[in-house]
Amino acid sequence: MTGPVVAVLYLIFSQALGLALLLGRTSAAKDIELLVRVSLVVRRARENPRWGYIRLQGELLKLGHRVGASTIRRILQGHAQGVEDQFAP
Repeated sequence: MTGPVVAVLYLIFSQALGLALLLGRTSAAKDIELLVRVSLVVRRARENPRWGYIRLQGELLKLGHRVGASTIRRILQGHAQGVEDQFAP
């Protein structure tokens, strides 16, 4: 019984802590983090043109950057970078 309760409390605490950390950062820090992620997405896509959005998402996650596939699509469309929508065969 205590296992599920502890798990739920942990999830609530981790979400609250994450929100507090997000609100505690300055606007400049958020802008720098965004620029780093955008440049990393564009660089990875140029180095691996046959990778799709989901593959790029997985590779960035391995590097510690949590970015959604739709966010990657918007970034690459803004940079006119052609990347396939599916995995390379």
